[in-house]
Amino acid sequence: MAVSLLAACGSSQGAEPASPDDPVKVKVGVVPAAPAAAIYLGEEKGFFTDAGVDLKTSPAQTGAAVVASLLNGELDSGYISSVVAVQAMVKGVPIQFAAGGDSVPTDPSRRMYGGVVVREDSPVRAPEDLAGRTVAVNALQGVDHLAALAMVDKAGGDSAKVKFVEVPYPEQASALRAGRVDAVAGTDPFYSQALKQGGRSVGKLLEALGPGALVSGYVVTKQYAAKHQEEVKRFAEGMSQSSSHAMDHDGQVRKAIQAHTEIPADIVAGMNLPTFEPKLDTEAVQTVIDLMVTYKFIDEPIDAQQAVAGAGR
Repeated sequence: MAVSLLAACGSSQGAEPASPDDPVKVKVGVVPAAPAAAIYLGEEKGFFTDAGVDLKTSPAQTGAAVVASLLNGELDSGYISSVVAVQAMVKGVPIQFAAGGDSVPTDPSRRMYGGVVVREDSPVRAPEDLAGRTVAVNALQGVDHLAALAMVDKAGGDSAKVKFVEVPYPEQASALRAGRVDAVAGTDPFYSQALKQGGRSVGKLLEALGPGALVSGYVVTKQYAAKHQEEVKRFAEGMSQSSSHAMDHDGQVRKAIQAHTEIPADIVAGMNLPTFEPKLDTEAVQTVIDLMVTYKFIDEPIDAQQAVAGAGR
C-alpha cells in the first residue's frame, strides 16, 4: 500500500496558503465511531467557525481509506487510529498528526469504552488466565491487539502464550458463544453487545496502552502541513475547543454519537465515553510508538517530534 499511496498526490495539496483574514476550508474524513463525536459536536456548536475554519466532514470506512484519500488530495485531514497512523509512517507514508482524537484517561477512575469478554462459564477470571487461549481481535496488529498484549503482561501473564485471531467486530459475539474463540477483545458497541449476550468482562483493554497514550487522532500529509500551516493551526484550535467542550458535556456527546454512528441507542445511553484529547503532545504519541516496538508491530521506533505537525503546537 505504501508505494501506491506515496505515488499519489492531489491538486488540493498545492492550493495557495490561506489569508489570515479569511475562513479556511478544511475537508476531513471521519470514520463514524464514538471517539469522533467531538468533531461532530464542534461542527454543531460552531467551534470551527470560531477558529476561522469552514469545516466539511465526510464519512470514511477505514483508516486505510482515509490515508489514501489524503494522499490523492480528496481530503485535507482524516480521523485514524494512532496504531494505523504510526504503521503508515514507518512504511514511509508522509503523514503527521495534526490534532488529537481520544486518549487513555490519566484519571484511573474514568473507564474506557471496551474490554475483554469471555463466556459466563469460562474458567478465565483475569487477563493472566488467557495464556493458552484464543482471543479474537478486529485486526491483527491493530490498536485492540496491541492493548490486549499489554493488558496480559501488565497483569502478570505471558502474552506470548496467547493466540490472537482476526474476527470482524460484528462476528465476535457469535464466535464467542459458539466456542470458536475463548475471549474477544473489543470496543463499543461490540463490547457491550457481547456482555448483553451472556458474556463476562475479565479486564480493561485500551487502558493498557498507558495513561495519556493517544488512541486516535487526525492526520494530514507532510506536504499539506508545510504548505498550509494556517489551516492546520486553525483546525487544531477548533478540535481543541471541541474536545474540551465534549469532556464537559456527556449528554451532548451521547446525542452526537447516536446521530452520527450506528451504535444502538441503548448502548449509547450506558457506554463509557471516550476521553477526548484537547491538546496533542508528542509524549502521548511516543507512548504508543514505544509499545509498538516492544510488541514488534514495528521494527524500530520513530521520533514523535517528526510524527506531529508543528511538534504538537
